[in-house]
Amino acid sequence: MGNQTFCPCVKNFSEGDFPLARTINPGFLVPIELVILAIMDTYKQKLSHLKALYHLACSDNELSQVEATYIFNVAERLGVDPEELVDFDGSEPDLDLPDRQYKLYAVFHRLVMVIMIDNVANEDEKKYCFDLGIKMGLHPNAIMEVINYVGQHGPLNAIPGEILSIFRKYLS
Repeated sequence: MGNQTFCPCVKNFSEGDFPLARTINPGFLVPIELVILAIMDTYKQKLSHLKALYHLACSDNELSQVEATYIFNVAERLGVDPEELVDFDGSEPDLDLPDRQYKLYAVFHRLVMVIMIDNVANEDEKKYCFDLGIKMGLHPNAIMEVINYVGQHGPLNAIPGEILSIFRKYLS
């Protein structure tokens, strides 16, 4: 893997950087554990989600160390080999989504977390995150409210139950 890049928008960033990066802020591993619970049914869904996380993190043309670490940790917890991440390119991900609405909420929560994990969520990232939420079939008002909620509370303090409550408000 050595000299391959994880993200085309960042040069000289390889999987070899991840083991050190995982120790940067071990506290952000906790929300990943809370959100991961049984939301992906197939390996194809896992890869689709990881590619969406990756593409979203690169939407501002910069992949921070903490964003890459977050994606790596999600992959690890989903049981996806980190070698798979190196093959990701900048193309739009094909979304292969879980079949249950509540699983979509957890998937979207993780997407929002990746744009906030480095404490810098620019408008490109927010817009692309919103667009992904629309493609997932989520209510536009719920999408914006979740993005704002995570922005206000931070990705480490965004409570999954609160995210679920936001989505429930907009069920028809």
